[in-house]
Amino acid sequence: MCLILTVIAALVTTFLWKKVYKDEKLKLFNLALMYWGASIMWLVDSLFSAAYGEGFFDISPADTILGIIVILCGLVMWGILILPAALRGEIVVSKKDDKPESVVVADSKVEYKKIENTTGSVQAPERKKNE
Repeated sequence: MCLILTVIAALVTTFLWKKVYKDEKLKLFNLALMYWGASIMWLVDSLFSAAYGEGFFDISPADTILGIIVILCGLVMWGILILPAALRGEIVVSKKDDKPESVVVADSKVEYKKIENTTGSVQAPERKKNE
């Protein structure tokens, strides 16, 4: 089950890295690399288990818990990696009025100013002048 869970985590993280959040400040490449490394490790373990007469997949509760722990450890390590950027304000979790929370990678040279119009409020970027 570790193999199945880590491959799913690797595929989801790779999709997010390639298609959704392409910015390097989120370091999704590192998270995907961690999960692909764990997947290769579990694949080798499964191959050796099959070679010695055991089943290829271990579908037991203990193996499922181990897979979940590996995924959580990857998330914790990724959180530690992006913590400095988050503390500097380069990664901001913003909540829109009626939309779910989304992650915005902030550009340090852009300030956002609310502009009121007849349809509601819109945020427009305004560049800082170089001093």
